[in-house]
Amino acid sequence: MAELEVRRIKAANETLFQKQLLHLRRYHAAALAAEAVLPRLTTHDTDCLASKIYACTYQSMTGHRAERSLYPDVSKFTWVQCEVCEKWLHTDCAGVQQEDLLNKSFKCGCDKPYPYPHTKLLSILCQKGVGGLISDEEIQELHRQLSSGAKKSARMFLWSHPNKFMKLRTTLRPRLPKFSTEQIDELYEKIQTALCLDKKDLRSVDFILDVMLPEVTLEILCKHGGFHRYQGEMSLATSELGYGCGD
Repeated sequence: MAELEVRRIKAANETLFQKQLLHLRRYHAAALAAEAVLPRLTTHDTDCLASKIYACTYQSMTGHRAERSLYPDVSKFTWVQCEVCEKWLHTDCAGVQQEDLLNKSFKCGCDKPYPYPHTKLLSILCQKGVGGLISDEEIQELHRQLSSGAKKSARMFLWSHPNKFMKLRTTLRPRLPKFSTEQIDELYEKIQTALCLDKKDLRSVDFILDVMLPEVTLEILCKHGGFHRYQGEMSLATSELGYGCGD
């Protein structure tokens, strides 16, 4: 569906099983990423660091920082500066709240080793599987926050505006962790069950893959890796994540 949307090709009626849809969806999203060429933003001292990887919640698609495309109605921002690299992030992009930073320093993750070992996450994954990384209740709460706007996300904004910013959409789509095929299927099914989504609904398939799967992955990284949101986005953007027992 991702490729057909961009190429404006009509789909023929064909019955596919869920796992076939998942594999085809991932394949086409990855193929389209190579064709998505986005404008680079002009560098300013107050540009959000997340803009460099197209993960800024309030990024512009015009190349002009003052002309925001995502969440244009938001007029007030709070910022946080990394004490190591001294770069700035919106608190929404960093994944922190202003009140959480009182009398505390903030590090964007530039001080952490690369690739990050993910020792705790791997231990849980090997002992309990994907199901041990996040609960149904946590997935439901994340969905509630994204749907209500309490948690702002470029992916959720794009989902709510399906006819806009196709190049950004195809850039973000392949950003999934390097779980094994079985682990991605397991996490997909866990999200689907937790949210009671229809297995046969293609729009539900897209919603899980476009929004919930990467957002759940970010939650997992924050919970078990000690990451802030920006560092999780950086890991997805650079394909730094690779999970598997014995890796």
